[in-house]
Amino acid sequence: MSGYVCSFLLIIGAHTWPMFQKDIQHLGRADVIGPPAPSLLWTFSLGAISSSSPVIAEDGTIYIGTTGGFLFAIDPEGNEKWRFSTGTPVNASPVILDNGDICCATSAGELINVDASGDEQWRFTASGQFGASSSPIVDGSRIY
Repeated sequence: MSGYVCSFLLIIGAHTWPMFQKDIQHLGRADVIGPPAPSLLWTFSLGAISSSSPVIAEDGTIYIGTTGGFLFAIDPEGNEKWRFSTGTPVNASPVILDNGDICCATSAGELINVDASGDEQWRFTASGQFGASSSPIVDGSRIY
């Protein structure tokens, strides 16, 4: 698959980053101090541009959407766990829900929820002229 390559510098240990800018306050700060001399661990070809930021689950799985219409799950070693076809671009960061499901918004105005295995759980299509360019916001059991 030709296209763009996604590179990550990862900090050793389990440090979650479940949504855009890390938390509901969108502080964007890590809980750890990075290494004094970071090094590239791996690269991964997404096959398309990604305008979304990745999110990281407790087990270290990285989730990222692409303008090619896919949501990817990448393990901490840089291997593809699965890819889910959304059918339209995912321009914003996905969010990891409390139950481990991943929710993303598409440019077609859909909210799509998949489980940690990459299986679709539900899909909501907004009515009218709507195209998501921002990440879903989760507050308890509500998704905005």
